[in-house]
Amino acid sequence: MSKVTSFKIAEKLAQRIPLNLDIGLVIHNAGSSITGRFTKLASEDAEMMVNINSLAPYFITKAFLPRLLKRKERSVVLNVSSGASLFPMPGFFTYSASKAFLSYFAEGLSQEMKFEGKTIDVVNYTPMGVATKMSEMKADLFIKTPELAAKSSLDSLGW
Repeated sequence: MSKVTSFKIAEKLAQRIPLNLDIGLVIHNAGSSITGRFTKLASEDAEMMVNINSLAPYFITKAFLPRLLKRKERSVVLNVSSGASLFPMPGFFTYSASKAFLSYFAEGLSQEMKFEGKTIDVVNYTPMGVATKMSEMKADLFIKTPELAAKSSLDSLGW
């Protein structure tokens, strides 16, 4: 995902998938988080987080949208954001900001698709936490297992 830093790259990726393959669901689940104070965070690390968490989903959605629009059936773009997108925290706000972009992107595109009468649902799933290697959190009442998070995100689609 960190290599999808432009629309051209995303478009080439989309072109590699055969046209006869029906694509009805695009999921943006990748994430990158590097903590550290703004003055100490390496610019390369910040750039990588923004590329993975914000730009790659934007460009990939743009590249696949024509195929989704051609379908007669319902199509879905599912973004997996983070509860951190709701709270900019010291030492963590670059990640928070990149996930907030993803949330706003999903909401804006969803409204555009509805306004244009398109059969594409754009959904932003915002778990408060998922117990992954990246997060180093343990599952509990508020922190979901990866399996439960996946199920919850698909449940939000009514599937």
